[in-house]
Amino acid sequence: MSSSKTVGRKLVIIFAIVIAILSVSLIGTIAYYLNINGNLSSELSSSRQEISVLQSKNAELNQEINSLQSNITLLNQQINTLQSKINQQNQLISSLQSQNAELQQKINSLQSQIAELNQEISTLTNIVNLQEQTTLVYQQTISQPALSYTYWNFQLQYAGYIVVYVYSSTTTNTYVEVVWNYNGINYDQSITVGASGSAAFPVLPTTVQVRVGNTNIFNGATETVSIVYVY
Repeated sequence: MSSSKTVGRKLVIIFAIVIAILSVSLIGTIAYYLNINGNLSSELSSSRQEISVLQSKNAELNQEINSLQSNITLLNQQINTLQSKINQQNQLISSLQSQNAELQQKINSLQSQIAELNQEISTLTNIVNLQEQTTLVYQQTISQPALSYTYWNFQLQYAGYIVVYVYSSTTTNTYVEVVWNYNGINYDQSITVGASGSAAFPVLPTTVQVRVGNTNIFNGATETVSIVYVY
């Protein structure tokens, strides 16, 4: 019986020890989990604060974005308004440039007309002062029988005079004659120039006949002649 009691006591002691160990382990585990739970609660609270701060910052950023978008819209409207004004100004510039080109063409045309008129004035001034001249015949050699002449007809535009140059002739009986009619005025004048010489005759704006001939009775003649019209 004592042996059974001894075994029983040992078992009780062992159970007590096991229970004590289990109790200590349980207390440690509970304390550990309580500590973890406290840390988690602290971290969760901190995270919530950070989330709140971030949400506040996000709201501020959204407000700033909305403000910037509003400014962008306003600036785009201003850009469109300015672009419209630029287009209008460009159209005005194009119109003014076109008008300027037309006016420049008119100016060039008027300047050309002025130059032509000045040239005409200069020419008419020279004509009035008998400072223009035209060679009608240049060193032409002619021949005619005795008691005859060679002639040229010229339609003249201005009053002036004609000079006939006889550079050489085969006879001393060479003469120059000019004949014209103007408004009932008949002009016919003859000048003897001999073997060489020149003669001048007044003319009016009409058809003028210039004659170069000889008064030989038997032999013909040959002359070299130039005729100059001064007006």
